[in-house]
Amino acid sequence: MKRFAACLIIIFLLLPLVAQSPGVSPSPPKPIHSSSGGDSDTGSSSSKRIVKLDLESMIKNAESWKKNDPEEFEYLKTLLSKPFVTTDEYRLPSALIYYPSSGATVNRNDELDIRSYVWNSNPIEIRRVLYLTLEMKEEGSEEFRPITDVQKIQTNEYDKKYNSTERKWPEIEYVRDLGATGNATLRIRVQDGQYDYNSTDMSRDLPDEDLFKEISLTIINNLPQITDMSANKGPVHWKDPLEYAVLVEDADGDFVAVTLHILDEDGNEYPEPINRTQRVIPEVNGTRVTFTNAEYNFFDKDDAGKNFTYSYSYSDGMDRRETKIMQGPHFRPNPEIRVEKPGMEPVGGANYYWWQGYDFSLQVQNPKMDNLTVSLYTDTPGHPDTRYPEDVVIERSDEFVKVEFLDVHPFDVLDCGKHFSYRFRYSAPDQDGKYFTENIPGERISPKIVRYSIYSSVMVTNILLVLLIALLGGIVMERWFYR
Repeated sequence: MKRFAACLIIIFLLLPLVAQSPGVSPSPPKPIHSSSGGDSDTGSSSSKRIVKLDLESMIKNAESWKKNDPEEFEYLKTLLSKPFVTTDEYRLPSALIYYPSSGATVNRNDELDIRSYVWNSNPIEIRRVLYLTLEMKEEGSEEFRPITDVQKIQTNEYDKKYNSTERKWPEIEYVRDLGATGNATLRIRVQDGQYDYNSTDMSRDLPDEDLFKEISLTIINNLPQITDMSANKGPVHWKDPLEYAVLVEDADGDFVAVTLHILDEDGNEYPEPINRTQRVIPEVNGTRVTFTNAEYNFFDKDDAGKNFTYSYSYSDGMDRRETKIMQGPHFRPNPEIRVEKPGMEPVGGANYYWWQGYDFSLQVQNPKMDNLTVSLYTDTPGHPDTRYPEDVVIERSDEFVKVEFLDVHPFDVLDCGKHFSYRFRYSAPDQDGKYFTENIPGERISPKIVRYSIYSSVMVTNILLVLLIALLGGIVMERWFYR
């Protein structure tokens, strides 16, 4: 008799475990076919427990309880004899999406508070672990796809009064986390190991509580912007520290991929494209992105003397845009000569009269080129950038040679009182990759217009000559008219 009573107690203790074992399968009236048929044993491993009982101790305790505390013993018997619950009573839990509006127009940088609300009216003995996934159908697509990790709801996580619980999707904080633009529809997929269904299978919405079977969003993407583009246009040397820079902005806070395209002087892409990309999340006031030749090695010595253009393309993963083609850089050629010590001196004194002659000179080292031509240019307001008609040609020389333009008269009376400058131009690139010197400022030309003073012999002779001509003319006129 004692052993029979002990066995009866053990069976009563194990009844709740048997009720949740996979051998008892719930069968609601209309099960939803699952695409993942191998999930029916989910959670069963967690319900298997090894219980070690000391049978003699259990029997002695039961006899002691029955004798010393019969009322509590009877209550224990009531608990252990709880009726068995079959899976024929299993009802599918309900699931709806919480969102303030079933349809809304939002920007990708807007916050997005989407939650799932689940009601499970089944007794805890037959509840199952639920697996929730947020799914989305994008504009132009016929299929829903999962956009979150699976959220798990255990059997004991429901509110005792309303048998409900909720889940927030931690990976969805902003609209941009959806990774979509245009029209998007969201729903919840529910799985319990046997049944696989969606929130759209629910009977109705609860709009007063902002709970819906599905929600529709019109997602607007704010395009990224790039401004303040700059580059070393040149002329520059290919070894110079070259930099392309651009300011990147994006109101949605997306990753923006900025690609620099190096093009030829006609704006065409090279057979092997020269493209470099950087990905940034722009700050509120924009982020400056730079591409340097030192980092990316766009150019080498073979590019000396060439001209290039460039453009940018940029994308936030939703939309892609391109800028217009811009100029730069223009590279100086590799040097073939060296020049130094440009100079100018007035002939016959530093008076700087317009009628004076001037000597111009330049030191040139020409180790490579035959027949190097050097030209002289002068510049005044009345005669801008005037070339002296006679060039100087020099041959190769490892030493510096002084190139001279002697007794040059580059000015006239219109240049009186004006400042002037001069420069030299040559037919080969110098040490700076240039074909000319910069304008070299000269002195102010004397405002004196007349070359001789009134007391000079030349002026006296000219005045006497004018008076003589006038006298002779008067005599001729008088004799012609007989007066």
